[in-house]
Amino acid sequence: MKALACLIGMVAAAGWAWGQPGPDYGHDFVTVGAAGNRAALPHEVPDTWYPDNPPGAVGHEFRITRTEVLVSQWYDYVTAYAPFYDGALNSTRFTSWYIVPDGGGFAYNPAEAGCPVTATWEHAARYCNWLHNNRVNAAWAFESGAYDTSTFTRNGSAFNHQREASPGARYRLPTYNESIKAFYFDPNRYGEGQEGYWLYPQSSDEMPVSGAPDTGGTTNTGYQGAMELSGQYAFASSPWGLLDASGGTQEWTDTSSAPGRKLSMGSTFWMDDSFISLRPVQAATSLSVLETTPRSPTSRSSRAPTASSFLGDDLAHEPGRLGVGYPRI
Repeated sequence: MKALACLIGMVAAAGWAWGQPGPDYGHDFVTVGAAGNRAALPHEVPDTWYPDNPPGAVGHEFRITRTEVLVSQWYDYVTAYAPFYDGALNSTRFTSWYIVPDGGGFAYNPAEAGCPVTATWEHAARYCNWLHNNRVNAAWAFESGAYDTSTFTRNGSAFNHQREASPGARYRLPTYNESIKAFYFDPNRYGEGQEGYWLYPQSSDEMPVSGAPDTGGTTNTGYQGAMELSGQYAFASSPWGLLDASGGTQEWTDTSSAPGRKLSMGSTFWMDDSFISLRPVQAATSLSVLETTPRSPTSRSSRAPTASSFLGDDLAHEPGRLGVGYPRI
């Protein structure tokens, strides 16, 4: 799964009621400002497979989670949705790798509470719905709000899933451009008030160093000895303070590139490189949530995006970052 693209995170819009931000529900949101920023220039583009459509321009302020959604946070969703879930309760596509059935409920190792979770895009959407509906413990609270799950159907090889979050969604997954901005854009990149993009998401043009944080490492990408605990590299943050944009797990976005496929971003703690790929909406990944009211790649990659399988295939088990977005994710 991806977080929710291999990791789960959240993005939130600046405010949803009376001009105030919505509840954080235990997530650490950061505000990404500089609304109306320009897109990346050719020499700044973190990913080069959209040469005619440079990324990163976002016309609104938003809030996004500092880290991906974590095991301790996903546990609340699993226990709340389980009574209404008609699938296998021991499926990692639902619970992530870390949470397991235990007697009449669920459990996880406390040492792994801070790890990013894995989930399918469909569960990531339901998680956003649940937050949108104030985490009400009722079946309807998971099925509409940010995403209309009645569209989660297919006709043969054709997928009918909602292409983007509903208008007025209070929490949603971040778009591709929102993720690029949150990871790479710096309003003072070339000096005070001179905006631009870093090549890598730790506010640097130097490639992240794979390794333990106490030995000079700045990412756990490709570091086989690393546990994927979130926030280990607090000194290697994005210009907005986001952590684990490199390493951790890949993350879901709300951006569709084809029916039944969503773009995912980033790298994982066990991979050797970062990439952006098309992921089936039922593959597992982590996520971020945006809060919408009136919010990764780990390194610059020259690889083209890959179309991973169709919905329903259980290929990628990675978590993501959740976002609560402005009229968008």
